[in-house]
Amino acid sequence: MKYLVTLIIICFGISLSAQYRADFETNSTGAERRILRINNVNDGTFSAAAFDLQSGTAANSNLSSVTSWAKSYTGLPGYGGYIGISNEETGILFRSFGTNSNIRMLTGGDNLASNTRMYIESDGNIGIATEVPKSKLEVASGDVYMSTIGTGVILKSPNGSCFRVEVSNAGALSATSITCPN
Repeated sequence: MKYLVTLIIICFGISLSAQYRADFETNSTGAERRILRINNVNDGTFSAAAFDLQSGTAANSNLSSVTSWAKSYTGLPGYGGYIGISNEETGILFRSFGTNSNIRMLTGGDNLASNTRMYIESDGNIGIATEVPKSKLEVASGDVYMSTIGTGVILKSPNGSCFRVEVSNAGALSATSITCPN
């Protein structure tokens, strides 16, 4: 694999200096890991490393990118220290293969049990702060906050009518008939 990437780089005439390089690494046992590392060690305020993918040509072209911005990056306000996945056309598709596959989103570390913040099960159930959502959306260890006045929870009745449940200044709940969302 290492030699294939080297051959591709040579064939396409890509010149990578020590500052901008693609390489492979080995783990502590000496086994080669299949990692393509793209480094941009420029430490300026516009430092970023990106892996761009383009498919198709002309009107059928689509450009996607995975970008890592240095913490000091100022080219786009607020982007410093983030990684971005972008696509110029339809959108971004997250897909997990397999009958019992799932998608996890973590923050704060590698430990799945303590750092999973959102979990999407193979049946489509979404859990926030839980790995075993019991319905299409379950929020554990927290509240759901609706900050915009005039919004609420929309519920569909057995006869197909829809109602928005809201709260008054006194804390009383009311249900208002609305047109069901499409």
